[in-house]
Amino acid sequence: TPPLLIYLFRSLLMDMDWELADATPRRILCDSGFMRGLRMALGWTLDRSPTLANLHPSLANLDHVHCLMYKFHCDKYLMGTSFQGAKLLIDKENELPCHVHYVWCTETHTLPGGIDFCLVVCMSPLMSRNLLLACRVSINMSFKHLHSWQEFEIEAWDNNHMRSFINSQSAQAHLVLFCQIFSIASEDTGTAVTFKHIHGSGYESVVADAHMGQGLGLGMFCSELSKNIKTPCIYKLHHKLCNLTPYDHLCQFYHLCVVHFKRNLWPLQGQTSDQQVRIARAILSCKLH
Repeated sequence: TPPLLIYLFRSLLMDMDWELADATPRRILCDSGFMRGLRMALGWTLDRSPTLANLHPSLANLDHVHCLMYKFHCDKYLMGTSFQGAKLLIDKENELPCHVHYVWCTETHTLPGGIDFCLVVCMSPLMSRNLLLACRVSINMSFKHLHSWQEFEIEAWDNNHMRSFINSQSAQAHLVLFCQIFSIASEDTGTAVTFKHIHGSGYESVVADAHMGQGLGLGMFCSELSKNIKTPCIYKLHHKLCNLTPYDHLCQFYHLCVVHFKRNLWPLQGQTSDQQVRIARAILSCKLH
């Protein structure tokens, strides 16, 4: 491939910005920004879309294209796009003003039993404000975007409040995660996190998809918040807040997502009796207070 065309190909890829992180020879041909730049470079006027071979015949070899992209990728992401790359990214963001920060935390923690886990917390200042102003949020965990990592989100119906990545589903790991999330949001906004059943205002409900460790980790976080508060719970007047267990806290605001719950029951149909399935569905309507 002529050096001039390699430089042109590199400029088209660099214009993809962060999307270059997971770009592949086939995926870039589905990227509207890359294809727009390719059309402009070729002066393309036909109805069908151009291919890299239209730029130069050597670029019809996908292995050759992959090698070029790998080199460009290494130039942009010196430490790769794994956890080490995230640590380098946060070093760069620390040089920027606080109001443009997005990646706040890349840490490794040791759980009881000597097991290490990593977490990355991403949250803009606007997300911090929205997170602490919200009263009803949902928690969602995705396993599709990063291999061996879980993408954890707190969101409301109108916007996304934060995003983090974690490689453990234990309750202790989620406790550390919630502590970091709300510590960053409080530091960013100067506002403390509040729950209605503890402080009289704040989070009224949290809907979750019930992945392992989420609920108990959030309940443990509430126990940490209320461990020195001796006033009665507004929903359980005969119980002091400092004496509530993590599960007692969850009973006041935590709800399972109906869609996720029913989806987890589908594989059981045909393997268990209809009565057992109906009993399992009835759990959604159980109220302890």
